Amino acid sequence: MDWQRAVDQLRPALMPLGFEEFRADFASDTGIVAIINKRFTALNGLFGGRGLVAVAVVPERILDAGGLRDFVRGVRRTINREYVSFPFHKSMHSFMVLFCPHSLFSATPGVESSLKDRTGLHFNLVQGVVCIDRQTGDVRRTILPDG
Repeated sequence: MDWQRAVDQLRPALMPLGFEEFRADFASDTGIVAIINKRFTALNGLFGGRGLVAVAVVPERILDAGGLRDFVRGVRRTINREYVSFPFHKSMHSFMVLFCPHSLFSATPGVESSLKDRTGLHFNLVQGVVCIDRQTGDVRRTILPDG
């Protein structure tokens, strides 16, 4: 499955939930190809309703779970730099959709649960990760709280 087609399917599905803002102008070295952002309002900022979905293409050079964790940390740093700020009411929750090479997807079953937050002590709480095999379109996902 190609990431552009997935984004085209995600955008209308997320709109009723307030995820209306779209951005696709990230530097290629970040891996991020698109962000679908929940429109900011004073109420959702005050009550923790800020969120986004980051779509990223994992490079072919990443071969194992450790490399994937490092890649996700880089995606998170980019999200933090672009969208998250202090104080706590400016924090947000995020979900990641990762388009993985087939070899990485096959070699890392169950890695998604290690990519999401368990502590909640972050300004950007990653609540779920979806991995998609770029070759076959197979999907694995984990969404908090139950995985």
